[in-house]
Amino acid sequence: MRRAGADPAALGTLGGPVIYDFRNRFATHQPVLWTVASAATGPIAEFGCGNGSTPLLHGIAERLGVPLLTLDDNRDWLERFRPQFENPSHEFTIVQDWEAELARPRWDERRYLVFVDQSSFEMRARTVDRFRRSADYVIVHDSDYFPEHGLFGRSIRPLLGPHDRGERNYDEAFSSWREFFPPEPWPFRPTGPPTLLGSNQHNVARFDIDYDDFLPSWWKLGRNVRRLMPRRVRMELANRVGWGRS
Repeated sequence: MRRAGADPAALGTLGGPVIYDFRNRFATHQPVLWTVASAATGPIAEFGCGNGSTPLLHGIAERLGVPLLTLDDNRDWLERFRPQFENPSHEFTIVQDWEAELARPRWDERRYLVFVDQSSFEMRARTVDRFRRSADYVIVHDSDYFPEHGLFGRSIRPLLGPHDRGERNYDEAFSSWREFFPPEPWPFRPTGPPTLLGSNQHNVARFDIDYDDFLPSWWKLGRNVRRLMPRRVRMELANRVGWGRS
């Protein structure tokens, strides 16, 4: 998902792990996306462009020399990134109808990675179904929504917040999958939100993703200091910067 106001060029060309926007509820997928995309051996497709994904994927694809296709049904959002990033290896496509787009024969070809984050959630679910067998890896943001609303996956226990992440099962979609949550305090306290990495081609356990590797050193130091603070003080600070609000 997108967040207005961030600099589309902020992530630029990446030579190493990005320091991700850990306070942004729309960017909690970045460590997963960076890790999987950085191992790409083939084309990448991005369904739904945004500040948290398009510059990041552009930098990785350019560095690895793999083609990248960005699609969106919102022309205004597409044009935020097209002038800076479009080139012969990074194509931008405006989508008039997601169902018609997904039916195109070009999507029968293998893709190393498909990142799914467009509107609506129903179209995200259709996109997952289209690529879960053909793509090496599929990454889905806001993954808790799908089992909770009967789109795919199964909710075993509800997600109630950082204190109880519940339990979900995505075996019906992927033979191998992992769900990742951002470090606390969550930028969106009710859900995180989480990111799903799934594959029917490979074991996703090959990706050992530690969100701490993507946090700035001052944040990790501050987290240790916060642990020494009384809970009342911690909550007051969280509320002041917006982390305590849902």
